[in-house]
Amino acid sequence: MVATSAQSQLTHVELWALAQVVAGKPISPDVPVSGPVWHLLNDLSIISPEWRLMTVANKVGQGYVDQIKLINPADPMPGAGPKKNPFNSPDAPIYAPPLEVVKPDQQQKNHLILADDLKNLPPPKYALDKYPVYASSLNALVGPSGGGKSFVCIDIAGLMASQMMAEGSQQAIIYLAAEGLFGYASRWEVWKAHYGLKDCPNLVFYDQPVNFLDPSGVTGFMTTIAQHRPYMVMIDTVARCMVGGDENSTRDMGLFVSSCDRLKNEMGCGVIAVHHTGKDGKMRGSSALFGACDSVIFLNRVEGRITLFNSLDHGGKNKYSAEAAAIDLQLLPRKVEVGGKEYSSAVLVKPSQIVDKPDYIQLTDNERLVLEVLEAHEAGLKASQIKEMTDIPEGSFWRVLRRLSSKKLVIQPDESFYKITPEGIDISRRNLEF
Repeated sequence: MVATSAQSQLTHVELWALAQVVAGKPISPDVPVSGPVWHLLNDLSIISPEWRLMTVANKVGQGYVDQIKLINPADPMPGAGPKKNPFNSPDAPIYAPPLEVVKPDQQQKNHLILADDLKNLPPPKYALDKYPVYASSLNALVGPSGGGKSFVCIDIAGLMASQMMAEGSQQAIIYLAAEGLFGYASRWEVWKAHYGLKDCPNLVFYDQPVNFLDPSGVTGFMTTIAQHRPYMVMIDTVARCMVGGDENSTRDMGLFVSSCDRLKNEMGCGVIAVHHTGKDGKMRGSSALFGACDSVIFLNRVEGRITLFNSLDHGGKNKYSAEAAAIDLQLLPRKVEVGGKEYSSAVLVKPSQIVDKPDYIQLTDNERLVLEVLEAHEAGLKASQIKEMTDIPEGSFWRVLRRLSSKKLVIQPDESFYKITPEGIDISRRNLEF
């Protein structure tokens, strides 16, 4: 807080300066304000106008906001005129007389509540029925690289965005794709086709990493997305938004969490932080992120099956409700043509939805790997060559070849030679590696 006591109350000049910047007017660098107020003025100057008063309320209290609203920005600066700005020395005295009209209860009215009134507070609620993700809270999705986290994120973002659209809401889901946009076009077009959605203006991508350890970078990000009134911000991934930071450092992870709190508090949105597992199979880095989250979803993938856990004994967490039951999902490959261009990807469905599709042949990761190698060598390969290229263990290798042969996806022209069939090529391309 910039002002927390009678000794640190804002001066007439500081209130006047805040009124100027809130109104979008420049002020002279010679205006005598304290160091913290000067930094607040700088922050306000790059925040969208509609967020400035909210930011002032968060930093110095609603009571000061009420006073700022009474100041005419056209009025001259109070006092005898500009004096040297002491902002380079935050502990230097303030040159204007102290303000005495703001009462403590005015500053604190948003932060005090009677114990008997706690029951009247709205309880935390899930943003979706399908996933244990809380609205207006910090959530995390954790899983290994290549485990399918982005597909889960697209499903969450798509369901929330389509829900916003159905309700006629102007709010949007902001997907911070810090690792780049490659692959998302296919995933999104296939997702829309699966759910029969023509378009959805309530999902917006942000295509650059944001350094959550840099307050000015977070301020710039918030300024950019403010126009979309974010309902949920997806941060994919934590590592790419901690530029120069150390995930194992409690301090650095604490700064990341603090920036997530800024998003929640100043924009009134929820946050989903996508994070990796470490070598031990647990959430990577400092436990500060896990401790700050209201819900943690832990992802586990075994071949084509994805299971999401919310329970503590499986790496998850649920702060406000009973731990959600495990969610079993399967990636269903699909193709869709949009504007004359074909997109191939997959959507997450219940495993039973795949079993009920007679035209779909489910592959294990090893089966998919063999088909990819054979597709690249259409003339065929010897079994020893396939084994060397795929590095599948001896005990599994021959079972994989027998299963592919029984599914008529490969043929064996002679005893030790294998070749992919046209059906195998088609299935290989539909069963993409995710």
